[in-house]
Amino acid sequence: MNESFNNTIARYQSVLIFLPTKPFFDQIAAALALYLALEKRGKDVEISSPAEMLVEHSRLVGVDKITQTPKGRNLIVSFPGYDIKGFEKVSYDIVDDVLKLNIVSKAGSLPPRKEQMKLEYSGISEESAIVLIGGANESHFPALAEKKFEDASLLHIGTQELSLREGRKIFSFAAPASSVSEIVASFISNELDTDIASNLLMGIYQQSRSFSAKGVTAETFSVASELMRVGGRNREEEAVKKYPSGAVPGEKLSEEPPPRSWLEPKIYKGTSVG
Repeated sequence: MNESFNNTIARYQSVLIFLPTKPFFDQIAAALALYLALEKRGKDVEISSPAEMLVEHSRLVGVDKITQTPKGRNLIVSFPGYDIKGFEKVSYDIVDDVLKLNIVSKAGSLPPRKEQMKLEYSGISEESAIVLIGGANESHFPALAEKKFEDASLLHIGTQELSLREGRKIFSFAAPASSVSEIVASFISNELDTDIASNLLMGIYQQSRSFSAKGVTAETFSVASELMRVGGRNREEEAVKKYPSGAVPGEKLSEEPPPRSWLEPKIYKGTSVG
């Protein structure tokens, strides 16, 4: 399946990665790992989630790259509320590698005001694809309802098939596994580094409940071993070790009885000041 995925994604220069409405930690970890790997391949990549990221996600590398509003690839400059008859011509120059639009107004006409200018993104090119991470049906990816994405090529990675409306085509790379991170790890094995491997390893640990959940197989341990071999770390465990005993919720405290002196009556002696 990894060859099939890589052959498919190779067709597209631009890739938009969409997370579902309520993404699991594992799905975010897998999406970010894929984002970093595709950047290494020289792709133009964007990653978006309808939900805000939480504090617990801050240990994932690249989490600051996640936006809540996917842009698309085409920038449109429009002038709502401005009389088009006031335009003389529109041209552009490139000065010191900076693109400048030159909008010339007719004699006697005022140029557009700032509030009459609008910047927006629309659509994606034929060389672009949308990768959907996780989710169960189309409602989990509200951005797909936007007109600018209606003709996009769709790819899906998850542990279960994604249900889409009739007539909409999708390349499915769903497979049974302990986590989405385990699946993504097999797709990007050539790009693994410490950051990517750590994201994937944390996703596997969290979703598999430290390898105790249903769906964990020998392949899960093999993938985790490879991630650790290239420097992947489970930063959740590292964070716990930084706190003193009793500071982590749910931590089992030592049942060793306190010193006997703690239980004895305390006698305090005062001093008088003459």
